Amino acid sequence: VRQIEVHVTNTLGWSATTGQVQPWVYQQLTETFMLDPAMRDRLAKLNPTASAKVASRLLEACERLVELRHGSGIAFDFENLPREALPDYLRFLDAANRRFGQRGWIVTAAVPVGDPDWNLAAFARVTDRLFLMLYDQHWATGDPGPIASQDWFVQRLQEAIRQIGPDKAIATIANYGYDW
Repeated sequence: VRQIEVHVTNTLGWSATTGQVQPWVYQQLTETFMLDPAMRDRLAKLNPTASAKVASRLLEACERLVELRHGSGIAFDFENLPREALPDYLRFLDAANRRFGQRGWIVTAAVPVGDPDWNLAAFARVTDRLFLMLYDQHWATGDPGPIASQDWFVQRLQEAIRQIGPDKAIATIANYGYDW
């Protein structure tokens, strides 16, 4: 675990000095070491201190990325997370929001609508805004149909706004299709 933390620290250092580490690297690190329940539990049991440092380093990397790009915030878009990872994801977003809020930056997250595993109100409490994923009524491996029919879109949007309020909501619109 200590070696993983050292590699994350070195990656962060390289990113900070060169700006050459692509965002997908941090996304993959987060998905592998922080959001995978089995891996996260294993790391925490082996070395709790180093495990906590990995999460802190990932937030530091995000902070550096926003700083290097002269941004005003960050959008997290981790999809297809297992239900067991959602409490940790909420803690991660909360830590990011507290850290970034000190700099006047906003933290946003993309969230699926209509999925009972995702407590939208809880996500709204730890972020500044939520990108409501108002699409995938039908998907590539499912039955053919609209990406987001008008009635489905409006219903999901209204349900989400009831949970999080209009001030936190950013409605997304799909710009793709499938060829079944």
